[in-house]
Amino acid sequence: MSAKETYIDEDGVEVDKYGNPVSGDEIIYCCFPDCGCDGARLCMASKGPSRTAQMVNLERRNLPMLTGERS
Repeated sequence: MSAKETYIDEDGVEVDKYGNPVSGDEIIYCCFPDCGCDGARLCMASKGPSRTAQMVNLERRNLPMLTGERS
């Protein structure tokens, strides 16, 4: 990810375009498709996969959306 895709949030933390800290300590928000996961099953974001990621995932497409998702 280039420096152009980062900014300082309201808490003074440098974050990427999804809101995840660039320190790499934690993935909070889903960053599909930039993360390279399969769209939901392998999502490592603590808030879970985004609605878009779930819709693209063939295994989850017709199942109810997970709680905590971010679109």
